[in-house]
Amino acid sequence: MDLARYEAMRAHVLDTIDDLAGPDGSVASEEVVAAAQDRYGASPLFPGGRLRDYCTYTEVDLEARCEIERVPGSSPQRIRRWTGPVSGSATALGGSA
Repeated sequence: MDLARYEAMRAHVLDTIDDLAGPDGSVASEEVVAAAQDRYGASPLFPGGRLRDYCTYTEVDLEARCEIERVPGSSPQRIRRWTGPVSGSATALGGSA
């Protein structure tokens, strides 16, 4: 995935969480994909119009970067903004804050 697609999909995932999250701050991954399909399905940025893989790859990357997280035990899968310690912080590394 090139940088333009990644940046568009990253913004979409984070915006969708912010806009559609329930009281617990989470949104179903399926809703993120459906919203991406509506938003970018006809966009020349995503030729072919199939957005599921772009969403999945971007969600996995955002998880690795501690920007979002999966809600444990949720079925179907739900995601939310990261709620854990900031990666690389003294607290996350076992030190004091």
